[in-house]
Amino acid sequence: MPCVIALAKDKEEVFVPGCSEPVNARYDVDSLAMRLLRRVRDEAHRHALSRHRMSRSIQMFKSKP
Repeated sequence: MPCVIALAKDKEEVFVPGCSEPVNARYDVDSLAMRLLRRVRDEAHRHALSRHRMSRSIQMFKSKP
């Protein structure tokens, strides 16, 4: 079963399923773990945006039947 977490962008808080409180109180904001999580999040967003832009661009050149 895959592990799932959420990283809130505003306050850089880490949430896990079943916990209403953030778990990042144990980590320093500039720790290696937090930097890795931010980098993974930013890369996922970059990839999603580029895929969305590509699909939107392709749809602009399709004619309606």
